[in-house]
Amino acid sequence: QLFIINVDILDKIYVYKIDTQVEKELAAVFGINGMPAFLYIPMNGRPVMMSGIARSKEETKKMFVDNIDKYLLTSN
Repeated sequence: QLFIINVDILDKIYVYKIDTQVEKELAAVFGINGMPAFLYIPMNGRPVMMSGIARSKEETKKMFVDNIDKYLLTSN
């Protein structure tokens, strides 16, 4: 389930949801072997792979906001 973090962010990033059971080759290319997996690919800088979610919906939302800000919206 994807949920809206902040509407203002949507015009600054792209979000893709991939079914790794169907897209096995793509999952292998990115080294995805656990679920859920999140790949942050900034326009400049190196991609960052993370997996797992927080204990609550609120903590998970904060995790996404923090990671999007850190890896995608700031200059690296």
